[in-house]
Amino acid sequence: MKLLLIWFLPFWAFQTSCIAQTFTVKNTSVLSLTDTVRFNTGQTVSIENGRIKSVRKYDPDVQLQGRIIDGNGLFLIPGLIDCYTHIHEKSLMLDLVNGVTTVVNAIGEPYQHQLKLKVDAGEILGPRIYSVGSPIASPAPVYHTQGVMSTEGEARFAVRETKRLGYDAVFTYVNINEIVYMEVLRESKNIGLPVFGHTPFRLGFENRFQTGQLSHNNLVGLLDIRSGYTFPRDQLKVIATKFKENNTYLVPTLTIHKARSLAHKQDSLRSSRVLEYELPRQRAYWHLRPTNYSLSGARDIVKICYEEGVKLLIGTDGGFHFVPHGFSYSMEMQNFSEMGIPTGAILRAATLDAAYYLDLDKEIGSIEEGKVADLVLLKGNPLEDINNIRLIEGVSVRGQWLSRERLDKELSQIKKELNNLDNARQSYFYKPKNFSHLASYVISINGVVAGEERLYKRVNQNGSYTLLSINAIDPPLQRITETEWTYSTTVTGMKVTRTGTEGLTKLQFNMRSDSCYVDGLVPLFGEFSLKQRLESSSVLAGPNTSVNIDMDLIGNLHVMLQNLKIAVNQTVEIPVLKAELNSEEWGNDSIVGNMKYLIKRQADENGMQVFDYSCPGFNGDPAFTLKGVIKTSSGIIESVVFDESISVKRTK
Repeated sequence: MKLLLIWFLPFWAFQTSCIAQTFTVKNTSVLSLTDTVRFNTGQTVSIENGRIKSVRKYDPDVQLQGRIIDGNGLFLIPGLIDCYTHIHEKSLMLDLVNGVTTVVNAIGEPYQHQLKLKVDAGEILGPRIYSVGSPIASPAPVYHTQGVMSTEGEARFAVRETKRLGYDAVFTYVNINEIVYMEVLRESKNIGLPVFGHTPFRLGFENRFQTGQLSHNNLVGLLDIRSGYTFPRDQLKVIATKFKENNTYLVPTLTIHKARSLAHKQDSLRSSRVLEYELPRQRAYWHLRPTNYSLSGARDIVKICYEEGVKLLIGTDGGFHFVPHGFSYSMEMQNFSEMGIPTGAILRAATLDAAYYLDLDKEIGSIEEGKVADLVLLKGNPLEDINNIRLIEGVSVRGQWLSRERLDKELSQIKKELNNLDNARQSYFYKPKNFSHLASYVISINGVVAGEERLYKRVNQNGSYTLLSINAIDPPLQRITETEWTYSTTVTGMKVTRTGTEGLTKLQFNMRSDSCYVDGLVPLFGEFSLKQRLESSSVLAGPNTSVNIDMDLIGNLHVMLQNLKIAVNQTVEIPVLKAELNSEEWGNDSIVGNMKYLIKRQADENGMQVFDYSCPGFNGDPAFTLKGVIKTSSGIIESVVFDESISVKRTK
């Protein structure tokens, strides 16, 4: 098997000189956050070994060390902190380009946590990543990959797993129930993890605002995300009072609420030039349903909370629909300014208040001797106009200076790579020995190619067959999945190997009588071994393709259809044991899942056989059904349409 990470190397190699430097910013204006927020003029800031060595009055007669950066007429502020975003392989430099030197990744997945570890080790140049765990939710799930907790024991298990996996905080999802929520708060306190999350709207009003939840993020649970409307105004004041009494932070992410209110103008949102730096398949996936969404609800919450003294923080929801990574940070600051929040309060929320929130105030958040050298040098005074936060002359991240020229080169490199994803994707494919090529496919979202799959077949000496699927998906969640099935009339074994940022995953399925034995290595859990009971005639199925592409491997469908005898208008049920590899579920459910597939043959079309297929309870979740229309010719799949946006077509 060929395990390649070639595609990552040019991008990361361009960034990997993550070595702190000695440099000095001389004769500049330095933001002070003590008492009143102001700039102290004529200051010199010296950096050594990644930290601020000194902040002193500029003296032209004093000899300065290392690289000298002339700050005359410029404004030096602490690195900005995004308190709610969603990172991926390509987003890190976009944050740095926009002055964001620390990000809170919520909610987390193993590949994102691995990015944190690589940044911490100096292997990748990126912002400091505060890593929040996968969401803890309760039935019924909001989306098909969401794992749900129903009991106190399950809640404790999820919290302990979050700690064991090395995450920095627990995240409670909006649909969590009271039993699970209260136990999450208790267990998180016991093991020393803070709790972030949405407002748990399923709890009674009096119990939604507990002291154990440090922040309420995204305004979910505080307003109706279908309409934008919120509580009566008198209840908003009660909520604000509870937040203030409990020292609870509010991260409103107004940018996504503004985007929802502009859903009827999606063409103008898509035309934004900063979206050129977003991943093609992510842009293709972004959509908003025009619903006359009202922005007034979100604004009312923020305005009343600010007036009542609640601690507000800047979070972007970066990577969500029409919220570009990095660039949306200044948009969120502008949203605060448009509501009448003073620029000094906005800057403090973006820096020192956020550092206190993360318990990192001894390290970052202000420009003081001994703190980490996370700095942003601006051409304009942001206290006079918050939009001057965009006028970046340079960024220091952990003491490494990135000039304007360097930042522009990084942006150019990102755009170049995004225009060459096809060439990069091809590097993952190879012709396996002793296999014959069966078919190749492209996977598209709204017409944008997002990945490929190739099928190969081998006839074994004992008369059985081995089918091999090689599947490569563009980022986010850059992954290469190889799945092998061994079968004759029925599947007897399956091997899955997946490479990605999160590491190497290996699964081996062996069917024996009415059971399947599954062994392997999953980065989320480590090594494991389990036994799964099976229904007769069960088929083994490989993992779903990737995030934002909710579909099966074509190899799965090929195996299910290979020996299927079915008449027109007949429906058959096929039991399946599926490799899940779903980080948002917990325990064995995240690795395997039992489910049923329904396949109905339609009338032939243009000489091809046509099948409707569905999987009620997709990913083991009864609230969701995966549906598709399959067309085959001479036993080979020609195309699959999963919904209006996702399609797979045979290329050869």
